[in-house]
Amino acid sequence: KLTWNPFGSQKVLIVRNDTNVFSTPQMRRYFAGDTLPEGEVVISSYRFYGNSLFDTGLEGNKTYYYKIYCLLSDTTFSSGITCSGTTLCNDTELPYSENFSNVTSPMPDCWTTDNSGMGCEVVTILQQEKVLSLTRNDTSSHTGSRISKAITMPIDIPVDSCLALSFYTYREASTSSDTLYVMYHNQNGGWNILEEYTNISTGWSQHKTVLKNTTPNYRIAFELHRGNGSGMTAIDSIEIIKAHVLNVSAGREGTITPSGNVMVADGADIDF
Repeated sequence: KLTWNPFGSQKVLIVRNDTNVFSTPQMRRYFAGDTLPEGEVVISSYRFYGNSLFDTGLEGNKTYYYKIYCLLSDTTFSSGITCSGTTLCNDTELPYSENFSNVTSPMPDCWTTDNSGMGCEVVTILQQEKVLSLTRNDTSSHTGSRISKAITMPIDIPVDSCLALSFYTYREASTSSDTLYVMYHNQNGGWNILEEYTNISTGWSQHKTVLKNTTPNYRIAFELHRGNGSGMTAIDSIEIIKAHVLNVSAGREGTITPSGNVMVADGADIDF
């Protein structure tokens, strides 16, 4: 939504582009959908009244630039003022996966951190394998320190879907007692713990956990609570996979836990 403070009942012309290069409006009448020489798209007619306008149909995770001109006469305009804004990321659709191999910046597009604790960044290890490091390769122990959440882009998942999260961890031998919290955030708000992993094995390990309370605009976060040591704990090969519902019950005698309808990630083990 664009808002501005009009001068009295002054009419305005509003144009938009994604280059921040603007041309001068010619002495003519413009209508919504027209273009200017630098490719600007007119999003309001040349005689628009008011102090606000909704601009729709924009791409997600993209910066747009606007210029607002006052109408001085029927075909002449002021020099104009500019502003800009970046749209939020659109929900990505299933299937979803991320292995960081094509990431050239500290984080994948549309991933975020909560900006608390230490940083998260994509690094290269082991014969050019890219992973998302949840710690820095420093020399201090940082016992008990909390690393920033590494948060996925929003994922469009139907309500109460039978799905699971699969991912790998990589832990250097010089770390110990790290605890990894996998969390989720749905359209109802708030972060909730999905799974807690303690004493993560050295080297590569695969993990699978069933997604809970799925909705559109679903985000997954990885938050590390650092133990002793100075090495790195990282994640890789994140994927949303199928899960299955098993109906578990005991025989004539005894009890069994878990029981009832139990959701299990595809290929995962279940302990009774």
